[in-house]
Amino acid sequence: MTTIPLADTSVWVEALRYGRTPLPSMTDRDELIGFTEPVLMELVSGCRNEDESWALRRLLLRGQLLRFDTAADFDGAADVYRTSRRLGITPNSHVDCMIIAVAARHVTPLMTLDRQQARIAAIFGVELVS
Repeated sequence: MTTIPLADTSVWVEALRYGRTPLPSMTDRDELIGFTEPVLMELVSGCRNEDESWALRRLLLRGQLLRFDTAADFDGAADVYRTSRRLGITPNSHVDCMIIAVAARHVTPLMTLDRQQARIAAIFGVELVS
């Protein structure tokens, strides 16, 4: 079980753009913040140039990588997607489902600003933190 929160892309983006999430104060206090490869991919793909990409990677080095397990998490994400659709909720993206699957497998809380993702995570017993 991991007790550090897994910060979704939405939390990182809000922190980087506006500083309006708990992440800046958490990093200032040297509290660990989790991220996973799908979050890294979404964040780095939004960088405008290599300098931004490397600055972002240096920031993420202050966090803890919650590794994506290809076999378990792709299957878990498919289950998240199918179950959500069966319950009448369409996930915003398959990447959101991957992030939920990683949080569920690591038994770690999820930080997200995405209400749809939070709603789906709660269905799978993933604790939500703000």
